[in-house]
Amino acid sequence: GNQNNDVAAFKPIFCGDTLVAWAAARLSDALLSAAGTGELTDLRGTTDPARWVLSAVVDVLLRGPLILVVLAAAMAVVAGPGRGPGAALRSAVAPPWAAVLLALVYLTVAVLSATLVLLPLALWLAARWAAAPSAAMVEQLRPVPALRRGSELTNRKRLRTLGLTIGMLVVVLLPAPLTGALLLLLTSWSFALINAVVLAIFAVALPIVGIALTLQFYDLRAEQRRDTGEPVPAPA
Repeated sequence: GNQNNDVAAFKPIFCGDTLVAWAAARLSDALLSAAGTGELTDLRGTTDPARWVLSAVVDVLLRGPLILVVLAAAMAVVAGPGRGPGAALRSAVAPPWAAVLLALVYLTVAVLSATLVLLPLALWLAARWAAAPSAAMVEQLRPVPALRRGSELTNRKRLRTLGLTIGMLVVVLLPAPLTGALLLLLTSWSFALINAVVLAIFAVALPIVGIALTLQFYDLRAEQRRDTGEPVPAPA
């Protein structure tokens, strides 16, 4: 009914663009049909949990690599001043260690934080590994050395690192879904128009996350050098 349509309308607003959501739904239909469940009704008119979960998983698999590459490219811009968009994208995928570590950190923290008992471990790992993706990009490290480097840089600074990371993510990423929800509730705009506005905000915000994470890495590295008496290069 209309209630299901209204609830499902939040999917493209909070998860991204309608084209990817549509592709995920179609692929989910095909997979479920091949598994013998038969053809299901459209996501906007059903509450079938198997369809919704599978659609969400496929949606993430389609969208996740793009988001990771954009974040890594933003890191590459900060790590190598003067790099244009093409060079930054090439640095993000060859080698792709920063993107791989971003995925590892996100998935590990997301899985562990799903249960209240493991939430402290999830937060500890988030703080311990916060600088690892940037270390992979800036210092050209492979995943295991980058994780060690991130742990070394955040040692005795993990509470502050966690607070800064969470605060940055909230400030940068919250406006997009919040704007979508407010526009949906307070205006008569079409879902397509609201989705376009949210995507525009998200497109601007996403690179800022990569830039902020890399600047935090530089700050942690400079602190470590001051603590050990190493010379700290002047800003370019």
